[in-house]
Amino acid sequence: MIGIIIPTQFNRLNLITKLIHELKDNSFIECAIIGPNFEINKNLLSKNIHFIHGSYNSSSEKKNIGINFFNKKENIKWLWFLDDDCFVKSSDIHILKKLLNFNYNFFFVPVKDINNKNIGNYILNLYFLNFINIYRVGGPSIIIKKNDNIKYFDINFGPGSLNRSSDDTKFLIDNFSFKVQIINSLSVLHPNEIMKTNKMIRYTYGQANLLKKINFFHQLNFVILTFYRPLFALIIVTFFKKNKLRPKKFYKLRLFSLIRGYIK
Repeated sequence: MIGIIIPTQFNRLNLITKLIHELKDNSFIECAIIGPNFEINKNLLSKNIHFIHGSYNSSSEKKNIGINFFNKKENIKWLWFLDDDCFVKSSDIHILKKLLNFNYNFFFVPVKDINNKNIGNYILNLYFLNFINIYRVGGPSIIIKKNDNIKYFDINFGPGSLNRSSDDTKFLIDNFSFKVQIINSLSVLHPNEIMKTNKMIRYTYGQANLLKKINFFHQLNFVILTFYRPLFALIIVTFFKKNKLRPKKFYKLRLFSLIRGYIK
């Protein structure tokens, strides 16, 4: 069985109401929703849906509460981390029943918008090199095999902490494995958001602080796989005037924020 962990905030329960209705009474999953005290519609209650209340500061802290919750359940073999504005079809989850019997430690699921366009980095299916996606995917993509040695999320990273990003990447690196498989037969639906400049700077600052916490092997992979895109984009907008990319300033700020955050 899969334990789905969803951290949420005050007044955001309405975002996951549709997902809860979809997952209710699904015998293959249990769902833990972690957040502040909120009124629960009785129609949302089900044996496989659990609401865990508490004043937790960060998203990472809430996810760790969910890990602890499912660590006590022997029937839960896998953990999946969804955002509170995600949606997954219950019928699609049954696709996982056969796949999760294979000997992998991670499964990564594509995240798409309502127009079936990828959100974030495209997940590359490179077979024995699938581990490179560890440096590229976000929370809704991550399905990890539960084990007694699982490392928790670092509460210094992620929304609600000083570093508002890189919580998922830090978690994946701390639980690093070469046994990674990509699942393209289902996807997670998620709203598409345009990365504004201020958000990008905060996001990159968190990535810079992550670089300070990981060893050289992970540093090298992370920099190459994450920052080749803004560097390549900067070259294009500098030498080719006709393009559909963002202004040069955006990519310069992205790279500058990484360097500044790392040496600070």
